[in-house]
Amino acid sequence: MLAPIRNIHTLPVTLTAVTTLTLIAAVGVRPAPPSRADADQAGVEVVTIPAEADTTLASDAPDQPAGSEPLLRVGSFEADPADPPAADAGYTALVRFPLTALPAGATVLTATLRLGQVAAVGQASLHGRAELVTGAWDEATARWSNRPAADPARRAALTLFDGAGPVALDVTDAVRDRDPRASTLSLELSGVSGACDAGRNRAFASREGAAALGAPPPALSIAYFGAGTPHPFPSPTPTPTPTATPTATPTPTVPGTPRPTATPTATASATPTSNRPPLGRLVPVEPLAGARLTAPVGVDRWVFRWRWVGLTTFCQRYDLVLRGPSGQMISVPVGSAPVDNCATYALPGPPGPEHFGAWTWELTATCLPLGTGRIFPVPFTVVRSTTATPGAATQTAAAAGTATAAAELTATALATPGAGRRYLPWLDGGAVAAGDGG
Repeated sequence: MLAPIRNIHTLPVTLTAVTTLTLIAAVGVRPAPPSRADADQAGVEVVTIPAEADTTLASDAPDQPAGSEPLLRVGSFEADPADPPAADAGYTALVRFPLTALPAGATVLTATLRLGQVAAVGQASLHGRAELVTGAWDEATARWSNRPAADPARRAALTLFDGAGPVALDVTDAVRDRDPRASTLSLELSGVSGACDAGRNRAFASREGAAALGAPPPALSIAYFGAGTPHPFPSPTPTPTPTATPTATPTPTVPGTPRPTATPTATASATPTSNRPPLGRLVPVEPLAGARLTAPVGVDRWVFRWRWVGLTTFCQRYDLVLRGPSGQMISVPVGSAPVDNCATYALPGPPGPEHFGAWTWELTATCLPLGTGRIFPVPFTVVRSTTATPGAATQTAAAAGTATAAAELTATALATPGAGRRYLPWLDGGAVAAGDGG
């Protein structure tokens, strides 16, 4: 059994002219987020800029550069999610773009980072961030120990899903306030340190590895308008509507006619109103109805996420209930509201036949004195593998350093005991994480 390699710097993949590789099936890939600017709007231009440098920094190899590696990785190591998450422990990616194609004085409307995702550890989504890098760095020498400075005030929140395929990430909030004098723009991509994101990471094709991996290299698409061009989306200035002033009409008085006595109108008592804020609406985030998950194995676990719409108070208690295909009813203690509104669940043992099939999850929130909120049962299906289609997860790779025969490897070829995820082995004895096991 080949041991898994979890560090990008120890993944000795040699990219040669004979290396071919077919990507993992695009399972769970989400479409690009809607743009905040219409590229067809008059005055708006869009430029797509290929990356000129990229690398991965690994916290457990602080002095080892990885600028020539074929992969960029983001997230945390494959540790036990039950362990307390360590701040900044894991993988961080740096990507730099030249700005020569962006006119001087241009105003950025939107910025979209485009990547080719090739592997995922952990089937739940991974929360991350893109920050504008303010320090200098070199692709050949950048490493964790000389990690460049980044500005947390210029940050964009990211959600990285599982599966493989093109990924489009909205990084406008990190790019909009860049230094207009700078000739390049660098982004740092990292995962969020949280219990529900521990042990999860994503791998993307670097600019060096994109051709062999058959994935798009990193690129940045910027929608902008140039200096001196009127803003294509001006804020409308409201025009005050004149209010007509009524003119009093005199009532004629007939001599000798007594004036009528006004009948007093009863004044309704004011109905007391509550100053208590509305409870808001509790909605599911992950997994959504119809999701297909594999059973968690080893240290892996399911992640359930939710959010409030319009909630203005604190909830004292959350109760998560899972119902399985064999009549299981599992109560997952959550306690008070966690910061990221999520909960995890791991099977008490290896998955068996009773775990595959139709499941639901539901959530009840107790928010005193407002009342309760609820997510009604959300159906999802547990399958034996998310790559059940024959050949869907096939990779073909040439032997490192040779120009001869290649080996075809499938996602079900190896199951690393206790790791909770599948690995695709390379011929040189390494391995690449291919997703969750089941």
